[in-house]
Amino acid sequence: MPWTPVSMGFLRNSAGVKMTTELNSQTADLASLLRQIGAGDRTAFSRFYGLTAPRVCALAEHLISNPEKSREIVKDAYLLVWNEAEDYRPSSGSPLAWLTKLVHRLAVNHLRSCGLERSIPHHTELLPMVYLGGLTYREIADRLGVPVGAVKLRIREALDRLGTGNSGPAPG
Repeated sequence: MPWTPVSMGFLRNSAGVKMTTELNSQTADLASLLRQIGAGDRTAFSRFYGLTAPRVCALAEHLISNPEKSREIVKDAYLLVWNEAEDYRPSSGSPLAWLTKLVHRLAVNHLRSCGLERSIPHHTELLPMVYLGGLTYREIADRLGVPVGAVKLRIREALDRLGTGNSGPAPG
C-alpha cells in the first residue's frame, strides 16, 4: 500500500491507518541524534538536519511570508538545536515537537518585533513623552495600545543609542 505524509508527521496508508511504528522509530532516532548532538557530534547534527529540515522549512515559510526571514528563522532554530540539544528531555514531547516549538517561538518573536516596530513611535517621540511630559511607561503603553514591556524596551534602546545607559530611576 502507498504511504503518504499527512499533517506534520503522521503517516497513513491508503486505508487511513496511522503508522505509529514508523513514528515511534523516527522519534527514537531523532531523540538519539539529539543526545549525540548534545555531545558535540557534527555528523549527528547533519543527519538530524536532513531528517527534519523539510518540515522545519515548511513551517517557517508558513509562519513568515518573507523567504529571507523564514530562512533566518530556520538557521536560528538549528543553531538553538546545536546549543541546546543536551537540554532536550523526552518528557517534554517528541524531538520534532521540541524543534517545531523552537521554530514557532522564533517566528512569533519575529512577528512581534515587526508589529512593535510599526506600532511604537520612534524614540524621538517616546523620550519626550517620558522625560518632558512626565508620563509613566504604563500611561504611554495605554495611549499607544501596546504592552508596557514594549515601551520599556524601546526606551531602553533609545537611551542606549544616545549613550546614556541608565540615567536614573525609570518612570512608573
